[in-house]
Amino acid sequence: MFVTIRTKNGWVVVFVYLKNRMADQFQIEAVVNISSQDKVYVLARELKVETNWKLSENARLGEVEIEKWLDIPRSLDENGSQRMDLFAFCLKNTYDKDKLKIGDIVELIT
Repeated sequence: MFVTIRTKNGWVVVFVYLKNRMADQFQIEAVVNISSQDKVYVLARELKVETNWKLSENARLGEVEIEKWLDIPRSLDENGSQRMDLFAFCLKNTYDKDKLKIGDIVELIT
Protein backbone atom coordinates (compact mmCIF):
# COMPACT_ATOMS: atom_id res chain seq x y z
CA MET A 1 0.00 0.00 0.00
CA PHE A 2 1.36 3.42 -0.95
CA VAL A 3 0.37 6.73 0.62
CA THR A 4 1.54 9.94 -1.06
CA ILE A 5 1.61 13.28 0.76
CA ARG A 6 2.52 16.64 -0.79
CA THR A 7 4.18 19.01 1.72
CA LYS A 8 3.93 22.80 1.86
CA ASN A 9 7.30 23.25 0.16
CA GLY A 10 6.28 21.06 -2.79
CA TRP A 11 8.05 17.86 -1.76
CA VAL A 12 6.21 14.61 -2.31
CA VAL A 13 6.59 12.04 0.45
CA VAL A 14 5.69 8.41 -0.22
CA PHE A 15 5.09 6.02 2.64
CA VAL A 16 5.25 2.33 1.86
CA TYR A 17 3.55 -0.18 4.11
CA LEU A 18 4.99 -3.64 3.57
CA LYS A 19 4.59 -6.97 5.32
CA ASN A 20 7.61 -8.87 6.61
CA ARG A 21 9.17 -11.46 4.26
CA MET A 22 12.45 -13.35 4.31
CA ALA A 23 13.73 -13.09 0.72
CA ASP A 24 12.70 -11.79 -2.68
CA GLN A 25 14.51 -11.54 -6.02
CA PHE A 26 15.56 -8.29 -7.72
CA GLN A 27 17.38 -7.50 -10.95
CA ILE A 28 19.96 -4.71 -10.75
CA GLU A 29 19.19 -1.89 -13.21
CA ALA A 30 21.73 0.72 -12.08
CA VAL A 31 24.38 1.46 -9.47
CA VAL A 32 24.62 5.21 -8.82
CA ASN A 33 27.40 6.88 -6.86
CA ILE A 34 26.32 10.25 -5.38
CA SER A 35 29.71 11.61 -4.32
CA SER A 36 28.27 14.86 -2.88
CA GLN A 37 26.29 12.73 -0.37
CA ASP A 38 28.95 10.00 -0.03
CA LYS A 39 26.20 7.49 -0.87
CA VAL A 40 25.74 4.69 -3.38
CA TYR A 41 22.23 3.80 -4.52
CA VAL A 42 21.23 0.60 -6.28
CA LEU A 43 18.17 0.72 -8.54
CA ALA A 44 16.65 -2.73 -8.68
CA ARG A 45 13.51 -4.16 -10.27
CA GLU A 46 11.45 -6.52 -8.13
CA LEU A 47 10.93 -9.69 -10.14
CA LYS A 48 7.87 -10.92 -8.24
CA VAL A 49 5.79 -7.80 -7.61
CA GLU A 50 2.99 -9.45 -5.63
CA THR A 51 5.25 -10.27 -2.66
CA ASN A 52 5.51 -8.11 0.47
CA TRP A 53 8.56 -7.40 2.63
CA LYS A 54 9.99 -5.01 5.23
CA LEU A 55 13.63 -3.99 5.63
CA SER A 56 15.45 -4.68 8.90
CA GLU A 57 18.73 -3.40 10.36
CA ASN A 58 20.47 -6.49 8.88
CA ALA A 59 18.95 -6.25 5.39
CA ARG A 60 21.11 -7.28 2.43
CA LEU A 61 20.82 -7.14 -1.33
CA GLY A 62 22.77 -10.17 -2.44
CA GLU A 63 25.94 -10.13 -0.34
CA VAL A 64 25.82 -6.36 0.24
CA GLU A 65 24.48 -4.68 3.39
CA ILE A 66 21.85 -2.00 2.75
CA GLU A 67 20.28 0.73 4.87
CA LYS A 68 16.93 0.09 6.57
CA TRP A 69 15.18 2.62 4.30
CA LEU A 70 14.52 2.79 0.57
CA ASP A 71 13.14 5.11 -2.05
CA ILE A 72 10.80 4.63 -4.99
CA PRO A 73 12.38 6.54 -7.87
CA ARG A 74 10.20 8.39 -10.33
CA SER A 75 10.41 6.16 -13.37
CA LEU A 76 7.82 5.58 -16.07
CA ASP A 77 7.10 2.37 -17.95
CA GLU A 78 6.55 2.12 -21.71
CA ASN A 79 2.89 3.18 -21.24
CA GLY A 80 3.83 6.33 -19.32
CA SER A 81 2.67 4.96 -15.95
CA GLN A 82 4.66 5.11 -12.72
CA ARG A 83 6.78 1.98 -12.27
CA MET A 84 5.88 0.31 -8.99
CA ASP A 85 8.45 -2.47 -9.36
CA LEU A 86 11.58 -0.27 -9.15
CA PHE A 87 13.26 0.45 -5.81
CA ALA A 88 16.34 2.46 -4.82
CA PHE A 89 18.35 0.86 -2.03
CA CYS A 90 21.18 2.70 -0.27
CA LEU A 91 24.35 0.72 0.44
CA LYS A 92 25.69 0.83 4.01
CA ASN A 93 29.26 0.69 2.68
CA THR A 94 30.09 2.60 -0.50
CA TYR A 95 33.06 0.31 -1.22
CA ASP A 96 30.57 -2.55 -1.86
CA LYS A 97 29.34 -0.90 -5.09
CA ASP A 98 31.50 -3.12 -7.31
CA LYS A 99 29.86 -6.27 -5.93
CA LEU A 100 26.60 -5.49 -7.77
CA LYS A 101 26.51 -5.37 -11.58
CA ILE A 102 23.74 -4.30 -13.95
CA GLY A 103 21.69 -7.35 -14.91
CA ASP A 104 22.59 -9.34 -11.77
CA ILE A 105 19.69 -11.13 -10.09
CA VAL A 106 20.06 -11.00 -6.32
CA GLU A 107 17.99 -11.87 -3.29
CA LEU A 108 16.76 -9.24 -0.88
CA ILE A 109 17.29 -10.62 2.61
CA THR A 110 15.20 -8.75 5.12
